[in-house]
Amino acid sequence: HLESILRLAQANARMELREQVIQQDVNNAIATCLESFIQTQKYQVAEELRKRFARFLVRADDDYELLHWLLMREYRAAVSMAMDMDQDPDGASVNRADFARIAGEYEMATDEYLASSLFKEVFFLSGEKIKKIIVE
Repeated sequence: HLESILRLAQANARMELREQVIQQDVNNAIATCLESFIQTQKYQVAEELRKRFARFLVRADDDYELLHWLLMREYRAAVSMAMDMDQDPDGASVNRADFARIAGEYEMATDEYLASSLFKEVFFLSGEKIKKIIVE
């Protein structure tokens, strides 16, 4: 099973166009193997296993929430800077490359998050800028 996890982690890194495997790849591989095993069990056993190993199965959601928090923090900083410069805060945005760099400090990739419903509920992409949806 260890070799399977290694191959899945390598495949995940390749899908994200990286040469090296990072911790997130390994976590995704473990979650995939675990979920695959759980799905082969009878219902009651599967539910018990899901409860016992929940911390390994919700990793992607946790990453998205952390990325969302990081993006909100950067957006608030952009709004604050716009207000300090007497500019319209509704025009504030976060540079996509800057956000990717910040996420990289936490060894996380942003592409999947930017396609997620969590991102799309609050933000949208405008070229290389990330902007907040303003509802009036």
